[in-house]
Amino acid sequence: MATRTYTINYVALALTVLGALALAAALAFGVTLHRHVADADAAAPQRVTPATAMMALPPPAAQPNWAGTVKKHPGDEAQVKQAGDVVHFTFPASSAALPDEAPLALAGVIKGVAAGQHAVISGSGAGAQAVQHTLSTLGVDADKIVLRPLPEGSSEAAQVDVWLE
Repeated sequence: MATRTYTINYVALALTVLGALALAAALAFGVTLHRHVADADAAAPQRVTPATAMMALPPPAAQPNWAGTVKKHPGDEAQVKQAGDVVHFTFPASSAALPDEAPLALAGVIKGVAAGQHAVISGSGAGAQAVQHTLSTLGVDADKIVLRPLPEGSSEAAQVDVWLE
């Protein structure tokens, strides 16, 4: 019976071991880097755009039909009504707080601004500022919002209208 002699190529073995160690180190570095980037992205403040603001709204099927309806709140609170393409807000004399339904009522305006139009707010005082602030909060850029005072002699000082141009 013949015996075979095997020779070990130590150079090839050393390169294989070093390659495996380099691969393990690269994997560990990649995982650490990925975790660091993911943590930084999670901590970074997110800019609200009209598109992301619209994603926060319920789907259109779940949105109420505002046309011709008035949402009345108990007590002395604001009301919102939509007539065609115009959203009407009526405020009591003592408050400029928007009703909870304001973001839904302004959804069409936000979509129009995202498509390139401008939101026009006609009203005076704190009510117009509250509507402007709400649009800004929902991602509408300030340069896409036009403020117009009420026409001279208007008796609707507590009304704010919003439409697209």
